[in-house]
Amino acid sequence: MPGDINSPQLRIVHVLTLSGRNGEYGGPVRVAREISKELTNRGHKVEIFSGARRGTEPIPAGSFAESYVHVRPLLRELPLSSLWGIKVVPALMKLIKRNEIVHIHFARDLIPFTAAIVALLLGKPYIAQTHGMIISDGRISTKVIDLLLTKPLLNRSQMIMVLTEIEMKKLEELKITSRFEILPNGINVMPLLSPHQTNQIRRIIFCSRLQARKGVNLFVDLAEFFKSDADKYSFEIYGPDGGELTKTLDSIRDKNLANIQYKGALNPEEVGQVLSVSDLLVLPSKDEPFPMIVLESLSVGTPVLVMPSCGLSADLQSREPAFVAVSEDFDGLVASFSKISNQTKSPTERITLSKYCEAAFGVSGVVDRLEKIYKEVVPNV
Repeated sequence: MPGDINSPQLRIVHVLTLSGRNGEYGGPVRVAREISKELTNRGHKVEIFSGARRGTEPIPAGSFAESYVHVRPLLRELPLSSLWGIKVVPALMKLIKRNEIVHIHFARDLIPFTAAIVALLLGKPYIAQTHGMIISDGRISTKVIDLLLTKPLLNRSQMIMVLTEIEMKKLEELKITSRFEILPNGINVMPLLSPHQTNQIRRIIFCSRLQARKGVNLFVDLAEFFKSDADKYSFEIYGPDGGELTKTLDSIRDKNLANIQYKGALNPEEVGQVLSVSDLLVLPSKDEPFPMIVLESLSVGTPVLVMPSCGLSADLQSREPAFVAVSEDFDGLVASFSKISNQTKSPTERITLSKYCEAAFGVSGVVDRLEKIYKEVVPNV
């Protein structure tokens, strides 16, 4: 049976850099919440700790404990990595002391670094889930951080959980020698509340942080390419600013595009609702390891279009080749969009797509594997 690992219930704390109502930290927050919800349902005691910006504090999920401290960036150039607050250390000391396992959603950020150091000082085992965030960018500053903090702290972890073999190889190139386990993202697929009503004008959605790697510029270019089809397609952008918002808005204005709008950031609880009434999610990001937004779209029966470098591309192609662009460039995106955007999914087909998502990416199977990892980390609990 799922969750039957013949061991007592565990006390687990998940540590995140940032959580909040605008979804600024993206997938890791949703992953932590999905995992925590399932672990709680299985009888484990789970807490999530994160930093939070004033005015955008997270809305508690309700089924497990969540706490945060207010943080702000110490360096303007590193708005996420340098987030810090005077209460971070005492809060982590208290939380880690009373839990058996520290599950760190690990990035080159001050809060995950601190959580690992505190766990070491208190003699508590910790595991690191890297979410594709520890990839070398070649900068000297990154190499120094990796030498002083990333490498030694990851090598002291009991287990490093990665999304794909490619990510594992990238970490091995950094001389990370801890044990690796491939652990995909999972999602709790809820029953569809009502069948999707086909829109007269098809709603095409981009929903992700607005940063260069996510390809929001390609989404704007796509809207420009199909601007003569304004009576057929409506392009909508959702997501917090990741450095590209001003450029995106300027591009929309300069190109005089009436068929595309930026509609702001969504609360995590709103994402599924928006996707469920949309016709297609387009995520033209490069080297996206395992995007949660794609799983969220599939879970509500909304088709997707991703680039070939996406870590989900092989799975998606086996389900429906049209879900993956024929090539990594803009021409490939346009060609695939022209094909998939003309396909209308019936309510029955959308329900079938949702069921596929549950079978392929359901959180239950992910947590089955995670429980076994926890048991390896604390075998005597």
